[in-house]
Amino acid sequence: MTNKINKKNEITFRAWDKKRKIMEYDIELGKYDKNIPEIENFIDYLIYPDYDVMEFTKVYDINGKKIYESDIIEIWEDNEKIIQEEVKWLPSFGGWNFSGYLIYNNLMKKFNKKIDLKVKGNIYENPDLLKNERK
Repeated sequence: MTNKINKKNEITFRAWDKKRKIMEYDIELGKYDKNIPEIENFIDYLIYPDYDVMEFTKVYDINGKKIYESDIIEIWEDNEKIIQEEVKWLPSFGGWNFSGYLIYNNLMKKFNKKIDLKVKGNIYENPDLLKNERK
């Protein structure tokens, strides 16, 4: 399977709960823990300091998994692993960036090479994945 760009412009978010140390998905749809009194709607996640909110990049990895901001992904070029890197938003470019690869306006570009992406984890639940990459 190759990477797939979501052409439906699906806007999906997840949030890392810093206190409970869990990831909550699809928070924009009201799918959140109703037992947390400070969270009554999606906006509360954005303003309450105990949550880090991340957006879906509109790109799926080679296994069909959604790639979100703060995911740790493996980048493969022409069937060779290049690096494992965190996905970050770059406001100056208006796109998602990881190791010089840019997802902008639903296009992934880098010298017309075959690029495959694979989600390995995220910086909250798997921070150790980046330790070996940054020596």
